[in-house]
Amino acid sequence: MKRIFLLLFVIVFFFNKNSFGQYRYGLPDYRIFYPTEYNAHPQTFSISQLWDGRIIFCNAQGLVLYDGKSFENYIFDKVVRVAYLDSSSKKLYFGGDDNFGYMEQDSLGEFKFTFLSDFLPDSLQDFTVTLGIIKKDNKVYVSTIKRIFIFKNDSLYKSYKTGSFIFKLFELNGKICFYDAGLGICEIKNDTILKLKGGDFCKGKGLSDICMLDDGYEALVSLSGTKEIYKFNINTGISEKINTPIDYYIKKHGIVKIKKLNDGNWVFVTDNGGAVFTNENFLPIFVFNSVNSGIDEKLSDVFQDKSGNIWIATSNGVVVVYYQNKIFKVVNKQIGIKN
Repeated sequence: MKRIFLLLFVIVFFFNKNSFGQYRYGLPDYRIFYPTEYNAHPQTFSISQLWDGRIIFCNAQGLVLYDGKSFENYIFDKVVRVAYLDSSSKKLYFGGDDNFGYMEQDSLGEFKFTFLSDFLPDSLQDFTVTLGIIKKDNKVYVSTIKRIFIFKNDSLYKSYKTGSFIFKLFELNGKICFYDAGLGICEIKNDTILKLKGGDFCKGKGLSDICMLDDGYEALVSLSGTKEIYKFNINTGISEKINTPIDYYIKKHGIVKIKKLNDGNWVFVTDNGGAVFTNENFLPIFVFNSVNSGIDEKLSDVFQDKSGNIWIATSNGVVVVYYQNKIFKVVNKQIGIKN
């Protein structure tokens, strides 16, 4: 009788391809910071870290700083979506809806803010949303939905309009690049916009994120339109769709952010299904979602701080995962990955 029962269990558990199993999965310790704790808007779009170690939230009402004990808010009722830390000048560049600029400390340690967007002429004030900022050498590159700006010494140096919607600004092996919906991946070189070789593979497909691999010339690219992942060689221009063990989850929930962790593992932040942690071969290790941790599943960013902690921005608070501790709590929850 025992053998018959065991056989039935194996058949039901392992061969039911359409069911979601109950898995005993380990979760590291974590904490959820709710809006009532940091006293700002529920929506945080991205997370960064200052030169002194403080964590900074780019929030729908401004900027929120956290020193490990308490929060310090800079609420100027402007949506802030992205940030870029320039450690050499100790400036944090930021941007959002109808604004971009930087913050720096004065001799007394007080932060002062400079809004570079205020220096634009009226004819260029239609940029609407800032989606990326990078400083390289003595130039600050700002990508917005309608235009790309280059600033030098706080003055506008160049502006570009491609004719299509512009999304994402990123650095690929020293190249300043951006994604244009009508062109694909482009490069800004010698103050000129060039199509990156082979970068049109994602044209019109919506690039949600791009992450360089360790070899320095290949990148992992996630597409929001087709909900697929590609490898793209920035030297040869060759792109290749890759299949992963979490493809089903990606197809169902989409990807908004990819992060390679310090230990070689990956985090895939989804649009409405939480965050999937995988090993270097994309096999799932654990998932943070509303079922097993109670977090809001609509996510927008993931960031690993200098101590190895992982911060996840959601539409209702911020989650910190104490990943470096490697102390996993065992849970028995439905995680939503197909077998």
